[in-house]
Amino acid sequence: MSAAIRPATAADAACVAALGLQVWLDTYTLEGIRPALADYALGRFTPANVLGWLADPVRALWVAEGEGGHLLGYLLLVAGTDSGTAAVDGLEVETLYVSRHAHRQGVGRRLLAAGDRVAAARGEPALWLTTWHRNAAALAFYAACGFERVGLAYFLLEGERHLNHLLRRPLGDGGA
Repeated sequence: MSAAIRPATAADAACVAALGLQVWLDTYTLEGIRPALADYALGRFTPANVLGWLADPVRALWVAEGEGGHLLGYLLLVAGTDSGTAAVDGLEVETLYVSRHAHRQGVGRRLLAAGDRVAAARGEPALWLTTWHRNAAALAFYAACGFERVGLAYFLLEGERHLNHLLRRPLGDGGA
């Protein structure tokens, strides 16, 4: 699948928000949708929030655009966040979402390569991220891309703790 990897622009805001909502619901609502999940998703994935990410100097947003201008995925990076452990340094991959229809097409790897370039330009030694412990596909993908588990983290949603794996990859360790 052919995809252009490029920095996002304001014109991408609605598509990034819609793709984020699609992927988040597909990934995290395995038992169905309840109010806390709906409220979180509808509050997070909005064009206004995407425009905020674009305006934030500590964030970098990249998109994968397929033929006809169709958004296939996006990568949101953020600098200066705290993983909660001293074992992790570098630039955080806050979000890497690829439409299920574009999986296994190299889109995610190409977005991570853009992340490596951003991290290198900022003098960061690594990329790090957290991913839900039940997201087997994401865990396998990140392992194949050279990420190693270095700890645990929790995503908090309305007082509930959701277990995540904390993963890190030094720059230059792009996996197979």
